[in-house]
Amino acid sequence: MRRSFAAAVCAGILLCTGCQQTGSVSVESSRAAGFTQITQEEAKSIMDSGEDVVILDVRRQDEFDQSHIPGAVLLPNEEISDTMPAQLPDTSQKILIYCRSGNRSKQAAQKLADMGYTNVYEFGGIITWPYDVVSQLTEPATAPATEPPALLSSPAEICLTAADQLGNYTFTYGERLFYALYEPDNWHITDSYLIENEQDILMICRALTEENPVHTADLSGWRTPEDMASEWRSHNLAYSLLPADSPSKGHAKDVDLDAKDSGKTSLDFLLERTGIGR
Repeated sequence: MRRSFAAAVCAGILLCTGCQQTGSVSVESSRAAGFTQITQEEAKSIMDSGEDVVILDVRRQDEFDQSHIPGAVLLPNEEISDTMPAQLPDTSQKILIYCRSGNRSKQAAQKLADMGYTNVYEFGGIITWPYDVVSQLTEPATAPATEPPALLSSPAEICLTAADQLGNYTFTYGERLFYALYEPDNWHITDSYLIENEQDILMICRALTEENPVHTADLSGWRTPEDMASEWRSHNLAYSLLPADSPSKGHAKDVDLDAKDSGKTSLDFLLERTGIGR
């Protein structure tokens, strides 16, 4: 799962006849947009070179707090308008931009380029970042011995609410506010490991599919709430089995409910997170 926990692929292949290519994206087309798209390997090489660069994280504060690339500066995409941000006083500064999956980072890169920043590089999302991250969240000491009691009797009780027009949602469970992001054929639930009751997981999946359904892998139909709930539970179990010091633990706190992970077992997710068998 991407997103290592990857629920979606952040950079597509853009073929352009006669154009020089960097990674999988045409250099000519990205420069025409005012910024350059590079691979995550290229971004890491620049970071390690000692060059003076700004690593810009354009996600929300709660996402940044959960995990981020070492040395990153937070500037949410929603806060970038047409005014030069205080965090970026030099328009010629080399800026490396990322988000969760590569959507908001492209938006932010374009806005900065339109403002006159001349050295902007976009490299996708942290969900596919294979290198070190910083996590500020406290790990749970142990998995609960028994399943907690159900809190929900209907999908409406979570009060799923659109926070903006970019696919960001909030919902309530117990006394906690949760965040969810919908991208075509994928629901990303932040801190999904905290929701453990099987009935409640199913209720939440019903609410999500009623708001925005998710296609099956072959695009011939739609995933059922039961199928998505099964993936969520398998993912939770895999998370609980990861060692506390595992570098994958921070990413594995969230579940991505997309078609490619339908039917995967907790063992499948665990092997993906630990890299065994690759």
